[in-house]
Order: sequence, then structure tokens, then C-alpha cells
Amino acid sequence: MPEVVEQAATRPVPRWVWAALVVVLLLGATAWAVDEQRRGREDAAIDDCRARLVEADAYVSARLMSMSDYIRPSLSSVPPRVARRLGEMLEPRAEVALPRVEAAARACQGVRLWSWHGSGQVRLAATLAYADGLLDRLERIADRGLVYFAPDRRLDRLRARAGVS
Repeated sequence: MPEVVEQAATRPVPRWVWAALVVVLLLGATAWAVDEQRRGREDAAIDDCRARLVEADAYVSARLMSMSDYIRPSLSSVPPRVARRLGEMLEPRAEVALPRVEAAARACQGVRLWSWHGSGQVRLAATLAYADGLLDRLERIADRGLVYFAPDRRLDRLRARAGVS
């Protein structure tokens, strides 16, 4: 005859455990929603600052290219002293463009991100590095106009890394 083993009745899970589980799930969902909302605002702020930087960069290019197209043909046929004088024509244009780049850089510096939003941190860091590089280049042009004609591979790398074009 088979032996019958009695099973003890299982105890129901206490209500406080279910309540705690619901509270934890609600807190987790709320934290996730707040984080996603914040991430969206941060991404919008980065996009806005990048758009300002692209606009400032285009303004700089337009201001300086028009003058450089005018003086570039003469640079190779004049003595260095005269070439420097021609390069000085770029200085006031760079000075006029400088405030736009400074404003764009300030907008980017004002973006605040939560530390665990790594992708935003990377995008912002690259954008800030490019803004600083563009400011440095423009300040050098404002000081010595002929610098405009020298290639700036560092700025090109920063622009590419930031994905700003």
C-alpha cells in the first residue's frame, strides 16, 4: 500500500509584501519616466547648442570667405610685408564674428546633464571642444589675419569628432 505523505498548507504571501512590490514597481516606473523626460530635455538642449554653433560657424565662414576670396589671389604675388597688410583686412571681420561664436559656446557651456547620461556627455564634450577650438582659431585670426589661410587640422578633427558641419 502506498504511503501517503501529508503536505502542510502553504502560507499565503502577506499583504505587506504585495504592497511593497507595488510601491517598488511604481517608484521604478516613475524614476524611468523622469529619467527619459530629462534625457529628452538634455538632448534638445544639446541639439539647440549645436545648431547655434553650426550657425555661428557658417556666419564666420561667410564673413571671412568673402574677404579671403578677394585677397587670396594677391597673396602669392606680393612681398610678405604687403601680404601681412592684406591679411589685416580679415581681422575686423573676425572680431565682428567673434561674439556669435562666444554666444554659441556659452549656450553649450550652459547645458547641464545628469552624470549617467553617457551618450549626451560624449556629444556635449565633443561639441564644447569644437566650440573652444573655433573660438581659439577666430581669436588668432582677429589678432593676425593671415592665420586664416593656414590649414588648421586640429579644428578639422574637432569638427569631425563633434559631427558639426
